[in-house]
Amino acid sequence: MRFGVLDDRLIAVLPDGAAHDVTALAGPPAGPAGPLQRLIERGRPLSAAEVRSSPAVDVGGAAWDAPLPFPRKVIGAPANYRAHVAEMGNPNTIVEWGVFLKASTSVIGPGRTVELPYTDVRTDQEGELAVVIGKEARHVSASDALDHVFGYTCVLDITTRSTEDRSTRKSYDTFTPPRPAGRHPRRGRRPGRPRPEVLGRRGAAPGLEHQPDDLRCPPAHRLRQLRDDPAAG
Repeated sequence: MRFGVLDDRLIAVLPDGAAHDVTALAGPPAGPAGPLQRLIERGRPLSAAEVRSSPAVDVGGAAWDAPLPFPRKVIGAPANYRAHVAEMGNPNTIVEWGVFLKASTSVIGPGRTVELPYTDVRTDQEGELAVVIGKEARHVSASDALDHVFGYTCVLDITTRSTEDRSTRKSYDTFTPPRPAGRHPRRGRRPGRPRPEVLGRRGAAPGLEHQPDDLRCPPAHRLRQLRDDPAAG
């Protein structure tokens, strides 16, 4: 099941492509954080039956909003793709560098215009797997980490190659455009928990240079390494 936000309405898209307005099921009015944040805070995934009982909508040609317009945190893992590490010629990875933060205000809706702060500085974009955390936790083991994941989407991580620190260079307004909708993994038996490593082979955004199966440190291990980091929430 996938979720997206359209004109402040929460839209659920079932595997058969049927789209339904599930805003009412997400809870009270969402406010600036958006209706998907309300659904996450509800703490219980929607069933296919609940979705099918909600009003059907036509989303053909829709101009989607950002799924989470004001996320509480955007935490990035540098140099986490093998191909990118080889390109950089630097053996260091997130194990040595740790993580970085991006400003929540850098998020924009899909298809919106990215505004460059400089005209004389190189600016790069990288396709990234985004893991949406569904519930807070600390001291989580790698084996249990994915139980705390709400879903996945893709974002562009845009960076200016200037002299500021990493977080500043990645946090300008419009520097984190996501895909329109996030994929909510199937729940149920424990072996069937979400495995983001396979998303690169099954439906990742076309044209992304980096794919999840190229990750040096998969999300479950990254979440475990964040367990003692106060910034991880």
